[in-house]
Amino acid sequence: MASVINKLRLFQEAIQREIEKEENAINREIDKARKDALALAEDSGLESSYGIIRQQVAQLEAQYKKELGGRKMEQKKTFLQRRRELEEQIFSNVAARLLKYAQSPEYKTGLLEKVREIAAECPYESAVLKIRPADASLEEEIKAAFGLPCTVELSSEIEIGGLIYVSRDKNYLINESLDERLRSQRDWFHSHNLMEVAKA
Repeated sequence: MASVINKLRLFQEAIQREIEKEENAINREIDKARKDALALAEDSGLESSYGIIRQQVAQLEAQYKKELGGRKMEQKKTFLQRRRELEEQIFSNVAARLLKYAQSPEYKTGLLEKVREIAAECPYESAVLKIRPADASLEEEIKAAFGLPCTVELSSEIEIGGLIYVSRDKNYLINESLDERLRSQRDWFHSHNLMEVAKA
């Protein structure tokens, strides 16, 4: 993730350098136009002509500033679009890796261990353990790992894997699904380094 953040920072820095380069070039043109106008007015001694030329230079300056603002906005849009594309790519890859893990023997071991941990933390009867439909074959093993009377429900809330513990008597919920972990990572992604990079 750090390498992606560095890439985005470099991308933003390149955009900023390009904006500064254009801004400097425009400022040089404006200064030259102003000096030319002043020289013309002084050489000819025509004050009224100088006033007209000064007005034209001001209009030119305003036009350049407007064009520069438009370029900055376009470059910002390009940067934000690239950031969104990278984010989607990253989280699609993470989701694919999690789905692959959820098909491994290690996943089953980890799931049953998580059930035992929850049972130790919340030893309440009449608990509901929600799992994804793909884990339906593990129902009896999950009940055995919990060690107390409980219900195992297949839930469409879980697509990747893991489980959600619900104690309706105690109004208590623990979301240990891989889906929730992925969502929380995405939230972190939004609220930390990449959002800092996006500020310009």
